[in-house]
Amino acid sequence: MISHARSTPLHHEAVTPEQYQQGALDAGLPEEVAETVTDLFSNIHDSNGAHLSDGVQRALSRQPRSVQDFVDAAIADGSFTA
Repeated sequence: MISHARSTPLHHEAVTPEQYQQGALDAGLPEEVAETVTDLFSNIHDSNGAHLSDGVQRALSRQPRSVQDFVDAAIADGSFTA
């Protein structure tokens, strides 16, 4: 969706949790933050918590939006500029 909206190709490269964590450390994240974010992304990747809930609605006091709506808004506000 993002690639199509920007009319530019995007490349995805899968990395291991260890590679991700090292990249986060190399980018300057503190060790405990890098470890926490790595654990979070590992859980998402493993589909832990892949169930529907009303968490977005409760946290944001609005209905969740689709990924397409998110991409369209990000393109419109310049978040995905090259």
